[in-house]
Amino acid sequence: PGAGRDGAFGPGSWLRVLLFLVLLRVFAPLSYGAWSLLGAPGLPVEWVEAGLVLLVTFIFVSADGKGLASLGLALDRRWGLHFLLGAGLGMALIAAAAGAAWATGACGFQWGPPGAFRRLLLDGWLYLAVAANEELQFRGYGLQRAVEALGRWPGQILLAGLFVYVHLGNPGMSGSTRIWAVLNIFLAGLFFG
Repeated sequence: PGAGRDGAFGPGSWLRVLLFLVLLRVFAPLSYGAWSLLGAPGLPVEWVEAGLVLLVTFIFVSADGKGLASLGLALDRRWGLHFLLGAGLGMALIAAAAGAAWATGACGFQWGPPGAFRRLLLDGWLYLAVAANEELQFRGYGLQRAVEALGRWPGQILLAGLFVYVHLGNPGMSGSTRIWAVLNIFLAGLFFG
Protein backbone atom coordinates (compact mmCIF):
# COMPACT_ATOMS: atom_id res chain seq x y z
CA PRO A 1 0.00 0.00 0.00
CA GLY A 2 1.15 3.53 -0.68
CA ALA A 3 3.56 2.75 -3.52
CA GLY A 4 0.70 2.07 -5.88
CA ARG A 5 0.11 -1.06 -7.90
CA ASP A 6 2.53 0.06 -10.63
CA GLY A 7 5.70 0.52 -8.59
CA ALA A 8 7.41 3.52 -7.01
CA PHE A 9 6.64 5.97 -9.83
CA GLY A 10 3.75 4.21 -11.57
CA PRO A 11 0.35 5.85 -12.15
CA GLY A 12 -0.87 4.70 -8.71
CA SER A 13 2.17 6.01 -6.82
CA TRP A 14 2.09 8.51 -3.97
CA LEU A 15 5.56 9.65 -5.16
CA ARG A 16 4.04 10.62 -8.52
CA VAL A 17 1.35 12.60 -6.67
CA LEU A 18 4.00 14.36 -4.60
CA LEU A 19 6.11 15.14 -7.69
CA PHE A 20 3.04 16.52 -9.48
CA LEU A 21 2.10 18.77 -6.53
CA VAL A 22 5.67 20.02 -6.07
CA LEU A 23 5.95 20.84 -9.79
CA LEU A 24 2.73 22.84 -9.60
CA ARG A 25 4.14 24.92 -6.73
CA VAL A 26 7.38 25.43 -8.70
CA PHE A 27 5.67 26.38 -11.96
CA ALA A 28 2.98 28.65 -10.46
CA PRO A 29 5.33 31.66 -10.14
CA LEU A 30 6.36 31.18 -13.79
CA SER A 31 2.84 32.11 -14.84
CA TYR A 32 3.47 35.70 -13.71
CA GLY A 33 6.57 35.92 -15.87
CA ALA A 34 4.76 34.42 -18.87
CA TRP A 35 1.83 36.76 -18.28
CA SER A 36 4.05 39.85 -18.25
CA LEU A 37 5.68 38.69 -21.51
CA LEU A 38 2.30 38.14 -23.18
CA GLY A 39 1.08 41.59 -22.19
CA ALA A 40 -2.43 40.66 -23.34
CA PRO A 41 -5.05 43.05 -21.97
CA GLY A 42 -8.08 41.26 -20.61
CA LEU A 43 -6.13 38.06 -19.93
CA PRO A 44 -5.94 37.48 -16.18
CA VAL A 45 -2.73 35.85 -14.98
CA GLU A 46 -4.88 33.05 -13.58
CA TRP A 47 -5.59 31.90 -17.18
CA VAL A 48 -1.84 31.65 -17.82
CA GLU A 49 -1.39 29.71 -14.58
CA ALA A 50 -4.27 27.39 -15.57
CA GLY A 51 -2.53 26.83 -18.91
CA LEU A 52 0.72 25.87 -17.16
CA VAL A 53 -1.17 23.55 -14.80
CA LEU A 54 -2.88 21.98 -17.82
CA LEU A 55 0.53 21.49 -19.46
CA VAL A 56 1.96 19.76 -16.37
CA THR A 57 -1.23 17.68 -16.14
CA PHE A 58 -0.91 16.69 -19.80
CA ILE A 59 2.69 15.58 -19.26
CA PHE A 60 1.70 13.41 -16.29
CA VAL A 61 -1.37 11.79 -17.88
CA SER A 62 0.66 11.14 -21.02
CA ALA A 63 3.33 9.43 -18.90
CA ASP A 64 0.51 7.29 -17.49
CA GLY A 65 -0.46 6.33 -21.03
CA LYS A 66 -3.80 8.17 -20.77
CA GLY A 67 -5.32 11.31 -22.20
CA LEU A 68 -6.86 14.40 -20.64
CA ALA A 69 -10.28 12.83 -21.17
CA SER A 70 -9.40 10.38 -18.37
CA LEU A 71 -9.66 13.38 -16.02
CA GLY A 72 -12.96 14.57 -17.45
CA LEU A 73 -11.27 17.13 -19.70
CA ALA A 74 -12.97 16.21 -22.96
CA LEU A 75 -14.67 19.21 -24.56
CA ASP A 76 -17.80 17.42 -25.65
CA ARG A 77 -21.56 17.80 -25.19
CA ARG A 78 -21.40 16.15 -21.77
CA TRP A 79 -18.72 18.59 -20.61
CA GLY A 80 -20.84 21.53 -21.77
CA LEU A 81 -23.87 20.25 -19.88
CA HIS A 82 -21.79 19.71 -16.74
CA PHE A 83 -20.33 23.21 -17.07
CA LEU A 84 -23.79 24.78 -17.35
CA LEU A 85 -25.12 22.68 -14.48
CA GLY A 86 -22.16 23.54 -12.24
CA ALA A 87 -22.34 27.25 -13.11
CA GLY A 88 -26.10 27.27 -12.50
CA LEU A 89 -25.78 25.50 -9.15
CA GLY A 90 -22.95 27.83 -8.13
CA MET A 91 -25.03 30.91 -8.97
CA ALA A 92 -28.02 29.44 -7.12
CA LEU A 93 -25.85 28.82 -4.04
CA ILE A 94 -24.54 32.40 -4.07
CA ALA A 95 -28.07 33.76 -4.63
CA ALA A 96 -29.37 31.66 -1.71
CA ALA A 97 -26.60 32.94 0.60
CA ALA A 98 -27.20 36.55 -0.49
CA GLY A 99 -30.96 36.08 -0.13
CA ALA A 100 -30.55 34.69 3.38
CA ALA A 101 -28.31 37.62 4.34
CA TRP A 102 -30.84 40.06 2.88
CA ALA A 103 -33.78 38.33 4.63
CA THR A 104 -32.06 38.69 8.02
CA GLY A 105 -31.26 42.35 7.37
CA ALA A 106 -27.49 41.73 7.21
CA CYS A 107 -27.23 43.40 3.80
CA GLY A 108 -29.22 45.28 1.21
CA PHE A 109 -29.27 45.53 -2.57
CA GLN A 110 -28.91 48.56 -4.78
CA TRP A 111 -28.27 49.29 -8.44
CA GLY A 112 -24.63 49.58 -9.35
CA PRO A 113 -23.02 52.72 -10.78
CA PRO A 114 -22.56 53.16 -14.55
CA GLY A 115 -20.16 50.54 -15.88
CA ALA A 116 -21.05 48.05 -13.13
CA PHE A 117 -22.27 45.44 -15.64
CA ARG A 118 -18.98 45.63 -17.56
CA ARG A 119 -17.11 45.25 -14.26
CA LEU A 120 -19.29 42.23 -13.43
CA LEU A 121 -18.37 40.60 -16.76
CA LEU A 122 -14.65 41.29 -16.26
CA ASP A 123 -14.80 39.91 -12.73
CA GLY A 124 -16.71 36.87 -14.02
CA TRP A 125 -13.93 36.26 -16.57
CA LEU A 126 -11.36 36.48 -13.75
CA TYR A 127 -13.27 34.12 -11.44
CA LEU A 128 -13.80 31.64 -14.25
CA ALA A 129 -10.00 31.58 -14.60
CA VAL A 130 -9.60 31.09 -10.84
CA ALA A 131 -12.14 28.24 -10.89
CA ALA A 132 -10.46 26.55 -13.89
CA ASN A 133 -7.07 26.87 -12.23
CA GLU A 134 -8.25 25.49 -8.88
CA GLU A 135 -10.16 22.62 -10.48
CA LEU A 136 -7.08 21.60 -12.45
CA GLN A 137 -4.81 21.88 -9.42
CA PHE A 138 -6.96 20.40 -6.67
CA ARG A 139 -9.57 18.19 -8.34
CA GLY A 140 -7.72 16.97 -11.40
CA TYR A 141 -4.69 14.73 -11.76
CA GLY A 142 -3.39 15.22 -8.21
CA LEU A 143 -6.65 14.30 -6.52
CA GLN A 144 -7.40 11.35 -8.76
CA ARG A 145 -3.93 9.88 -8.35
CA ALA A 146 -3.86 10.63 -4.59
CA VAL A 147 -7.12 8.73 -4.16
CA GLU A 148 -5.73 5.89 -6.29
CA ALA A 149 -2.46 5.75 -4.33
CA LEU A 150 -3.60 6.50 -0.77
CA GLY A 151 -7.29 5.64 -0.70
CA ARG A 152 -10.43 7.73 -0.99
CA TRP A 153 -10.39 9.66 2.29
CA PRO A 154 -6.62 10.04 2.78
CA GLY A 155 -6.34 11.36 -0.80
CA GLN A 156 -9.28 13.73 -0.31
CA ILE A 157 -7.89 14.99 3.01
CA LEU A 158 -4.43 15.54 1.53
CA LEU A 159 -5.75 17.68 -1.33
CA ALA A 160 -8.25 19.54 0.90
CA GLY A 161 -5.32 20.34 3.22
CA LEU A 162 -3.28 21.63 0.30
CA PHE A 163 -6.31 23.67 -0.81
CA VAL A 164 -6.32 25.29 2.66
CA TYR A 165 -2.57 25.88 2.55
CA VAL A 166 -2.63 27.85 -0.71
CA HIS A 167 -5.50 30.00 0.60
CA LEU A 168 -3.85 30.94 3.92
CA GLY A 169 -2.65 34.25 2.44
CA ASN A 170 -6.18 35.37 1.53
CA PRO A 171 -7.01 38.89 2.74
CA GLY A 172 -8.84 39.23 6.04
CA MET A 173 -7.73 35.88 7.45
CA SER A 174 -6.75 36.71 11.02
CA GLY A 175 -8.01 35.95 14.51
CA SER A 176 -11.17 33.90 14.84
CA THR A 177 -12.01 34.64 11.19
CA ARG A 178 -8.97 32.59 10.21
CA ILE A 179 -10.22 29.55 12.14
CA TRP A 180 -13.64 29.68 10.49
CA ALA A 181 -12.12 30.40 7.08
CA VAL A 182 -9.72 27.45 7.34
CA LEU A 183 -12.57 25.14 8.37
CA ASN A 184 -14.76 26.47 5.54
CA ILE A 185 -12.01 26.13 2.93
CA PHE A 186 -11.15 22.61 4.11
CA LEU A 187 -14.79 21.50 3.97
CA ALA A 188 -15.16 23.13 0.55
CA GLY A 189 -12.08 21.22 -0.61
CA LEU A 190 -13.66 17.96 0.54
CA PHE A 191 -17.05 18.86 -0.95
CA PHE A 192 -15.60 19.83 -4.35
CA GLY A 193 -13.35 16.77 -4.34
